[in-house]
This record gives sequence, structure tokens and C-alpha cells, in this order.
Amino acid sequence: MHKQTNDGFTLMEILIAMSLVSIAMMISLNAQFRSRQAALNYQYKNIAMRHAAELATWLGLVEEFSRNSAENEKNVPALLRATLQTNQANSQITCFYAECNLTQQLQFDFTNWQHRLRIQVPGARVEVCRDDQVWQSDSHTWRWECGGDDQSPTVIKIGWPLIANHQSFTPSVVLAVGPISL
Repeated sequence: MHKQTNDGFTLMEILIAMSLVSIAMMISLNAQFRSRQAALNYQYKNIAMRHAAELATWLGLVEEFSRNSAENEKNVPALLRATLQTNQANSQITCFYAECNLTQQLQFDFTNWQHRLRIQVPGARVEVCRDDQVWQSDSHTWRWECGGDDQSPTVIKIGWPLIANHQSFTPSVVLAVGPISL
């Protein structure tokens, strides 16, 4: 009689091997995706910090400007507060080629700053307000709501969704800029 040898793999062994390779590839892809998301979030955080520092400098310059005359000292804080609360890009005003009044200049500067931020950090949200309790200790997150009085520090809060079109997210960058009269 002739003895038969089994030199190949059975179909079941091949299916098990392919399943194990597929699982390993899924784990690898998931790790790569998480790594890419973390790198993108870190990049956005760096961009947001630069923009927050730029806005803080601008707020300081506006504050200094408002101290130069009695008329500016009364008008600028109210105009600045109104400008920072509009939070919508107002592309109709351009002060590059035309003269602008003080209100238009403030709106133009802030809108230009917001536009540059939103190009580099998609979906960015900005809040500038007086707040003395920015950190929520129960959830270990920053909060958007502003709850300060005239003695509270002025705070710049910038956040963005980690998932595209996600509506609820918390600030990722919070910068206290000092006693700016808002």
C-alpha cells in the first residue's frame, strides 16, 4: 500500500492564520489612527496657543490705546466687548484700502484674527471674557461659560472638535491675560 503524506495546510488552518493577521492589522491601524489624531490635536494646540498670545497682545494694545484719551477710555471697552461677543466672521468690513472708524477697525482686526485661526484650526470656537472659575474640578475639563465680575481676570478660551462636525467640546487652550477692561 501507498502511504499518503500531508505536506500542505488545510483550509481551516489558512482561515485561522488570515484571521489572526487581520486582527493584528486592525490593531495596528487603530494605533496609527490614534497616533495621528494625537499629533493633529498637539498641532492645533500649538497653533491655538500662538493665536491666543497674539490676541492677548492685541487686547493689550487696544487697552493702551483706550488710556490715551478720555473719549477713548469711555468708548473702547464697550466697543471691544461688543466686538469680542459677535464671534461671527464679518467679511464685509475691510480696512486694508479704506479708512475705518474705531468700531470698524476693531471688528476688522478681530474678524481677521478669527479667520486666520479657523483656517488653521477647523471648527475653532473662541470666548474672551472675565472668568474666575475656568476649571471644572468635577469633570476635570475647562468650561466655556463665563462667570466673573470686574475683578476677575480676562481669559481667552479656544477649543475645537476632535471629531469633524462634533458639536460639544471643551476649550483646549485657556490663557488668562490680566486686567483688560471688557
